[in-house]
Amino acid sequence: MKPEEKARQKIDQLLQYAGWDIQDREAMNLFDPGKPGVAVREAHLKTGFADYLLFVEGKALGVVEA
Repeated sequence: MKPEEKARQKIDQLLQYAGWDIQDREAMNLFDPGKPGVAVREAHLKTGFADYLLFVEGKALGVVEA
């Protein structure tokens, strides 16, 4: 397993522990009513991709890089 894959597994665990809903970009729903926010994996940006783009109430709040 590559170091980035290990980092992503750990990041997924930590985000889930904190109550975030982790979604793939192809199936994202930014308004999950049961979660404080949504973390979208491999989100599209104008300059490329973010490993995780964090949304709260449908608005981008932050970025996590693996």
